[in-house]
Amino acid sequence: MAGLHGGLDVDLTDPDLSQARIAIMTPERLDVELRRTETDSSPLASRVRLVIVDEAHMLSENRRGPRLELLLSKLSRAGTTRLMLLSSQLGDPKDILSWLGVGTEASVKSDWRPTPLRRGVIYPDNNT
Repeated sequence: MAGLHGGLDVDLTDPDLSQARIAIMTPERLDVELRRTETDSSPLASRVRLVIVDEAHMLSENRRGPRLELLLSKLSRAGTTRLMLLSSQLGDPKDILSWLGVGTEASVKSDWRPTPLRRGVIYPDNNT
C-alpha cells in the first residue's frame, strides 16, 4: 500500500511504489500521476483497476468538481477501470449513472447509520 499526497515528490516507477496493489491519494494527485505517466511504456491509467471516490458529492462543487469530473471521464474512457463513488449526501444518482453510461442497477442505496438520527429542538432552561 502506498499513500500519496501533494506534499510528496515521489516516482511511481520506484520499486516500492510500482509494486503497491493499493495507492491512496487525492483526486488531484491521481490526476497528476496519470498525466506524468501518460507517455510511459506502462502508463498508470492502464494499471489502475479500481478507483474509489469518497465524498463523490464533490462533483457538484465549483472548486474541485470539474477536475474530478474530468478525471473520472478519463478513467471511464480507458475501459479498464471500475469506479466506485461513495457519498452520504448524493441525492438522486441517476444523473451520474447516466453520465457514466451505466444502468440504475449499478447503484446501491443504504439507510444504515452507525448511530440513530434524532431530530428535535433544544430550548434553553430559563431557571439558570
